[in-house]
Amino acid sequence: MKTSFFGSLISSIRHFFESFFYPCPKGEVLYPRCAEDVVEILSQAKDNYTQVKVVGGTFPLSSHPSEDIALNLQFMDKLIGLDVHQQIVIAEPGMRLSHLNSILETVNLALDLAGPIPDLSIVDAIAIGLLGSTGTLAKNVLNVEVVLPGNSGGRAPELNSWSWTTNSSQMSALFSGLGLVAVVIAVTFKCVPLYRVCEVSYLTSLRDILESWSLVHRTSLSQHLIWYPFSELVVLTHTSLLNRNVAVAQSYINRQFSNCSRSIAKLMRKINIFLFSSAPFLSSVLARIQFISLWSVAKNRSDHAHLPISFCDCDTVRGSSWLLPLPSVPPLLCSISHWCSAHPAVVSSPLHINTMQGEEGETVTDRSPYLQPALEEKGPSATVWYDWFLPESAPDPLEVAQLEEMFHSAGGIKCWSGERIVSPLLLSSTFPKYRSWCQVKNEVDPDSILSSGYVQGSVWLPPPSKGKERSSSKAKSATASRNTSAIHSLQASRDTSPQRYTSI
Repeated sequence: MKTSFFGSLISSIRHFFESFFYPCPKGEVLYPRCAEDVVEILSQAKDNYTQVKVVGGTFPLSSHPSEDIALNLQFMDKLIGLDVHQQIVIAEPGMRLSHLNSILETVNLALDLAGPIPDLSIVDAIAIGLLGSTGTLAKNVLNVEVVLPGNSGGRAPELNSWSWTTNSSQMSALFSGLGLVAVVIAVTFKCVPLYRVCEVSYLTSLRDILESWSLVHRTSLSQHLIWYPFSELVVLTHTSLLNRNVAVAQSYINRQFSNCSRSIAKLMRKINIFLFSSAPFLSSVLARIQFISLWSVAKNRSDHAHLPISFCDCDTVRGSSWLLPLPSVPPLLCSISHWCSAHPAVVSSPLHINTMQGEEGETVTDRSPYLQPALEEKGPSATVWYDWFLPESAPDPLEVAQLEEMFHSAGGIKCWSGERIVSPLLLSSTFPKYRSWCQVKNEVDPDSILSSGYVQGSVWLPPPSKGKERSSSKAKSATASRNTSAIHSLQASRDTSPQRYTSI
């Protein structure tokens, strides 16, 4: 037993250093700084029959063939325009949501999002259909400026503008479209007046929550639960609207204590993943320390005024997140508790649950992305997140399937997350409007120049005729020069080029 433990520990340490010092190559990555760079890169890719993966730099990039190009928009992160009276802001796709939110805070505006949200770039948030406790990011967006990839029939890459009123199908395909529809170069948001919330956190038992679940979600705007399955204790946080006249801001020292506890929880999780994934006892100890640290964060934030959005680390998109009907949560937690007792080595971190308000009215009917995870029956729902099956821990596919089957039985829909494996057959059975998405994809990118950097596998298969053309084009490209040096020289000459857009 001791020999096996030390052998697995040494193997984990060796794997950590190998992945740190010798990361796997992911092909060529280009960093455009303006719309003209994007158009030129897409033109080069079209001429050389090369696929392009468009990402924002904050979401884990999926592996791709070395001959493909990753187009990272993280340096297109400028504020383009801001109209305080109309409550409209225009930003480039590489800007992080936390940066945009801090700018809006200075003029008493905010995005209509709430709850714990990963601090993604705008283009990454659009690609995966970012979900908060008040709904999706789609309802905040009025229109987008995009670059269409063109086709082999003579249509060159071109700039275009889409809005929900004039291009509803294209917008529905773009959001949660995994970067496969068009390259976003500017986004116009409709903001709301700034408001603050109060968080009240306390420790309670899982049994009390299960017995009073029908009342728990009605006592505040939203709730956040943190539960480690091998403990009866649960951190429960209620979020409510706060009267500005009685608001008490969190002190600087208290805020630093929260940040310190959050950093300790993050450190414990990383150590647990890389060193103790094969040692259940030590893994359980570190998971309990992580739970205590998260309770310290909630306790320090309790009874203070906060912004409605609580930005968290982007590592949260690497786990698995499920959207569930709210009444299904208590029986699911009981099932998870029994399952964890039979698989103690898997449970290496706390589980997070966030309740969501039901969307009503035009927001649901008019702004429903085709590939956005959604429940059939509208109403209160919840998201359940865990990160027990990361690639570093070499998960057992049978255990993964068993746990996911429990979520499916509870009516759950899996949300988009990093390293997810997909196929057209799986997507067609999961999303009723998958065919509508394929139709838009075939219209705007018939040659499949854009591929996804967010998931593993194939999201879309072109029609048979297009597939044959694509194969013959690749055969021709084997003898053609890719001219990537021209792209690099173009970027070098445009590092300081002025932006295309002007402020409102």
